[in-house]
Order: sequence, then C-alpha cells, then structure tokens
Amino acid sequence: MLVRILLFVSIALQFFAALYAISMFRRTKYNVSWILISVAFIIMAFSRLFDAIAHEKIWSPIEIDLLNKWLGIITSFLLLIGVIFIRKIFNFLDRIEQLRKENENRVLNAIIRTEEKERKQFAKDLHDGMGPLLSSAKMSLSALSDLGLSAGDKRIINNTNLVIQEAIHSLKEISNHLSPHILTNFGLVRAIQSYTNKINTLHGIYIEIEDEIGDKRFNYNIEVVIYRVVTELINNTLKHSGANKILIQLNLVDQNLHLKYQDNGRGFEPAKTLNQFQSGMGYDNINTRLRSIMANMTLNSTIGKGVLIEINTPII
Repeated sequence: MLVRILLFVSIALQFFAALYAISMFRRTKYNVSWILISVAFIIMAFSRLFDAIAHEKIWSPIEIDLLNKWLGIITSFLLLIGVIFIRKIFNFLDRIEQLRKENENRVLNAIIRTEEKERKQFAKDLHDGMGPLLSSAKMSLSALSDLGLSAGDKRIINNTNLVIQEAIHSLKEISNHLSPHILTNFGLVRAIQSYTNKINTLHGIYIEIEDEIGDKRFNYNIEVVIYRVVTELINNTLKHSGANKILIQLNLVDQNLHLKYQDNGRGFEPAKTLNQFQSGMGYDNINTRLRSIMANMTLNSTIGKGVLIEINTPII
C-alpha cells in the first residue's frame, strides 16, 4: 500500500513539474533548450505512470520494461540537447550583465564629466568675476596711500592691502583646486607634484613621488579620477592618520596604470572599521570614481604600520 501511495505521489509531482515548465514557455521566449527540457519532464512523468500501470499489472512487465527503456533513452537525449542549448541562456545572461556594467560605467563617466565641467565653469566664473574686483580694490587702496594721510591711516591701508592680497591668493588656490589647469595642460604627474608641493609647504608632512610615466598622457577621465583619488587619500592621511611621510608611486604594469599610496600613520583594522571608513573617510566616493574607469583598489592596513593602497587602472 505504501509503495502504491509513493508511486502516485511521484507521478503527481512529475506532472506538476512538467506543467510548471510548460507555463514558463512565454517567459523564456520559447527558448529551444527550455522546450526540450520540458518535454523531458513530460516523458519522465509518463514513465512514472507506466511504472504505476506495471504495478497494477494492467500491462505485462516485459512491455513496460521495454517502453521505459525507450523513454529513458529519449529523455536522456532531450536533456542532453537541452543542456547544450541552455548555454545560450547563460551567454544571454552574461551579455545582459556586461551591458549593465557598461551602462553603469557610462552613467558614472557622465556624472564625473558633468561634475568636472561644472567645477571648471565655477572656477572660471570665480576667477574672472572676483579676481578683477579684488585687483581693482587693491589699486584703489594703493592710490589712497599716495595721498597725504596720517601714519595711522596708512597703516590701516597697508593692512587692508595685505588682506586683499591674501584674498587674491586664496581665490587662485580655490580656483586651481576646483579645476587644476596643470592637470589639463601638463598631465597627471605634474598636477600631483604641484598639489603635493603645496602640502609639503603648509603641513608638517613629507610627500615623496616616484614615477615611471613622466609626461605620458592618458584618457582625460582616467587622469581626473586618479588625481581626485590621490588628493582624497592625502586629505584622509592629514585628517586621520597622524603620518609624517607619504609615498606615492606611479608606473605602467601590463597595460595598467598602477598607483601605490603608502603612509606611515597610525593605521587601522580594515575589517573592524570599514563602515566608518566608508562613511567618514571618503572611501565610498573613491570607489565610485574608480568604478567609472574600471579600476580596482586593494587596501591593507595594520595598527601602528600605516596604510597601503594599490590601484590598477586599465588604460586601453
């Protein structure tokens, strides 16, 4: 009795699987491999049905055995052909995933290009708008200083001149940071060197740059992203690490631009502080920028031994 119940349950499940597979025809766009596999399910269900018939002794065991052997051969053949054709489904899914990544990179590239365009326009407006006004104010004060003023008035004018001069200098620095003309005109290495020279002067830290690429130029998106990433990493070091030395290495390795960034700061435990690092130290922003140029980054850090970051960017 138990054997009969299990046999009929097996038949019911086989037919349910076959009917469900048939219902998926439209969703699979009538894919040949899915149709073949569904037919194999149907044949397997009938094979179980014939086992039940044999169990009830309606047909002779010899006939049932011969029929099941033929059904087994046909089922195996259909499954084999179906599995061969199903590769097309996987290839299609791989293609969809590749297109998704390409579209994501296009969107990220468009965002970065737009951001850089806005930076450049804002820097130009700031420089062309505020610069002449401050220069005019400085000239007017210089003209006042030639008048017969008291020593106190001249001291006020001189101090105001110094403030305006400092404002002009700050304006140039802000404009250059927003859109570094050195990066556009002279390339990645010169731009990083210019930025680090100012850091070396203003902060108690020594930044060493070693490169093997010289004046070699790359795609503008690559140069902009790597420059922004380097400046972000330097700012992270200044704010969080307590380091007094940074080493930046740039070279070409197997058609990849390889960046190595290392400081001798206090370090941290990446596995423990990753969430804090992502939200508080610009890591998420760095990763977003790097994805736009299909670059990958590895980060290693140990308490008391600083941070080591390596970035590989394909340049083809």
